[in-house]
Amino acid sequence: FIPASVEFIGDEAFRASWELDGLSVADDNPYYRTENGVLYDKDKTELYFWPHRLKVVIPDTVRKIADWAIYENYTLSGASLELPSSVTNVGAFAFGYCQLKEIILKDGLVSIGDYAFSGNALRCLVVPSTVKALGSLASCNELSAVFFKGNAPECNPWSLYSEVSEELTTFVRAGTTGWVDEGSSELPELWPADG
Repeated sequence: FIPASVEFIGDEAFRASWELDGLSVADDNPYYRTENGVLYDKDKTELYFWPHRLKVVIPDTVRKIADWAIYENYTLSGASLELPSSVTNVGAFAFGYCQLKEIILKDGLVSIGDYAFSGNALRCLVVPSTVKALGSLASCNELSAVFFKGNAPECNPWSLYSEVSEELTTFVRAGTTGWVDEGSSELPELWPADG
């Protein structure tokens, strides 16, 4: 139970809470609320923690998925998850080690934190054209293709693809910009015509 006096809960406060079936917050807490055991900000626009035993269905009121919010939630193992179009930010490690086989990102998403999808079984990732900042995709070991719908997002090119398959191919759409570092001759592949 989270009392009304609690003003701040750290990113990893519930990270290893395997036996936790859900949380509850005092109705008069001005900062947090829970619904069906899931922890949100008071307006239900930021998702802070989804208990490991609960099936994940992100409501369309959520704009931000906090760092570590759904980390190691094995109810997603082998599943496909579609983020609602309301989500603009996915935090660092937000879906780390959930064993997702697919995640569908929607236009409107602006930033993806470091390691947001690390340790999953993703084979392909389609990055919406609205994404302006992309963290490291490290430890996405099964990832074989990343498709970018828009211009190159802001990222660290040295860490973006660390610890991923050597078979990984990056695809971009013709006419998009920002894909070649100064002095580099390597270009990503053009997006297939039927994509």
